[in-house]
Amino acid sequence: MPVRNEEEHIRASLQSLLDQSYPLSEYEIIIIDGRSSDRTKQIIEEIRNRHPQVRCLDNPPGIVPTGMNIGIRAARGKIIVRVDGHSIYPRDYAANCIKSLEETKADNVGGPCMTVAADESLSARLVAAVLSNPFGVGNSKFRTSREEGYVDTVPFGAFRREVFARVGMYNEKLVRNQDIELNARIRQSGGKIYLTPVLTTQYYPVKSFLNLLKRTFKTSQWHIFTLRENRDSLGRRHLVPILFLVLLMLLLPASLVSNTALAFLIGTLCAYFLTGFYFSLPSRSKDDWGVALVQPFATFCFHMAYGVGTLFGLRYVFKQPSVMRVRAGSFKPVHELSSCFKARELKSASQNAWPMTCPLCSERDAQYRFSERGYNLMQCSRCHLFYIDPYPRAVENHHKIVESYAYDDLKILDAKNYYAAEVGFYRDYFGPISEQVNGASSFLDVGCGTGRLLELFVGRNLYRAGIELNHSRAAFARSVAKCEIFEQPIEEFSGQRFDAIGLINVLSHIPSLAGLFVKLKSLLSDHGKLIIKTGELQSHVKKAALHDWGIPDHLQFLGADTAAFIAQNYGLHLQICKRIPLSEEIFSLNTWTAKGRNPLRNAVKSAAVHLPGALRVMRSCYEFIHHESVMSSFLVFTNY
Repeated sequence: MPVRNEEEHIRASLQSLLDQSYPLSEYEIIIIDGRSSDRTKQIIEEIRNRHPQVRCLDNPPGIVPTGMNIGIRAARGKIIVRVDGHSIYPRDYAANCIKSLEETKADNVGGPCMTVAADESLSARLVAAVLSNPFGVGNSKFRTSREEGYVDTVPFGAFRREVFARVGMYNEKLVRNQDIELNARIRQSGGKIYLTPVLTTQYYPVKSFLNLLKRTFKTSQWHIFTLRENRDSLGRRHLVPILFLVLLMLLLPASLVSNTALAFLIGTLCAYFLTGFYFSLPSRSKDDWGVALVQPFATFCFHMAYGVGTLFGLRYVFKQPSVMRVRAGSFKPVHELSSCFKARELKSASQNAWPMTCPLCSERDAQYRFSERGYNLMQCSRCHLFYIDPYPRAVENHHKIVESYAYDDLKILDAKNYYAAEVGFYRDYFGPISEQVNGASSFLDVGCGTGRLLELFVGRNLYRAGIELNHSRAAFARSVAKCEIFEQPIEEFSGQRFDAIGLINVLSHIPSLAGLFVKLKSLLSDHGKLIIKTGELQSHVKKAALHDWGIPDHLQFLGADTAAFIAQNYGLHLQICKRIPLSEEIFSLNTWTAKGRNPLRNAVKSAAVHLPGALRVMRSCYEFIHHESVMSSFLVFTNY
């Protein structure tokens, strides 16, 4: 249950979950609080003191998808049921969730939301009427129907835990629509979503109709970006309001100069309101004529707010929206929270995480930067390393996390595609690396991928070896590089010492940096060189600087002073520290001519490459917005 500022409903909602017919010892209730500024946390603590199966976790960003991901990772059960602090659940809800999953074999089951007025005021009754009428919400079956069957989405839902390993976690870039997008991924994977009336819940929306319009406007702004993330996530009903709005915007000025347009405008509005009365009058409850007569006009305002929000959301075709909290309280962007609290104040969301310490220097004092997929990105106050929290306990645990990390375009590429990407990359970087390897008699490439770098050294009087944990890539590397490729973690590697060791775009993926550098120093010969190419962040970095940070595949990034700290504390001399703005790589010709798996993206990239000056303009815009906060560092350490 992700919550924020729910003091009005949280006690009743939690009590309905504690009163379930399902054995109390067989389930846990995990509340993920988004730093509520009202009495929500106090109420939760009162209940938690009496009921040990209630757990409360911290959600610093304060948004639903990060809260859900924190809760899912902390959960111990095989069934994950998402619930809401606004809802009241029937006594057999948990038992019916499990029964429905077993009987239907669906990946997600849910029930209709029976929208109940928050109080007896006309405004609250009007809100409930608009949200439960087909004329207001279209063919949204979970709001308007009690029929049973397969659907495109359900609110909240009950999932088998393995669903998240197969399709990925909640998309943390979506402050709104994260449920719809997750359900779209389930359908795309061949899964099914089932709606059953036995899981009907009572939902209490906002009291004020004006607040409904405000929330509708804010939510609908996310529709275009949601479609950008997953084009199957939204149905046609979500786009009807903007089409209706555009039609009225065209007819209104045209009606001033054309009688035909005026007649069409009047006819359209008359048809709209007559349809509204057709739906509102028969569905009135308890002879509530006041609501029935006002409802068509209220629905019109609702549709206009929806359409205007979607229209405003068109700006997100080319950029990512700010990740803002969505409940009442402090509407402060997440990236501005960086200096608000220390790492020791955060609660880890995973039982398999280290205590809150830096993986390089073990310092506990750190600053929060932002979150992605339920992981916090912290910056150590001592060595300035950026690292994720929770952090994997061991190499094996990290591999398990990465195996389940199959998020859209970040799925691990097959060996052939990976090799093609390496060919493009080493066009730019082989020269500087080769210069450092000159004169060496042995070279170890840690995380060698498909072996392109080792292949480029074929023909030299040089003993070459690689380490690669991915079996298919290791096999590919042996075939092209014609040398030994070891499939074991660097921590377990033993053998000869090397004159040069390379970690090219690998450092971010290796757990426990402190042990790593001790191991690397033991493998380096006297005056041997350690060559590292990795990402580096500046303290002013913001989440929007990258479309996707690849967390938790990326465990850490260097800070501005981290390389100097490594040299000082691990007996190394920092010989070269060259920082290149990441924009040079992102908007390089090699990057944009490399073919990916998405035909649409390939077409856009091809058009940009052939448009004179396009890459230069995009790079300038990126640097202007993000002020070179993300760098690509080329480091050379010498062992002494």
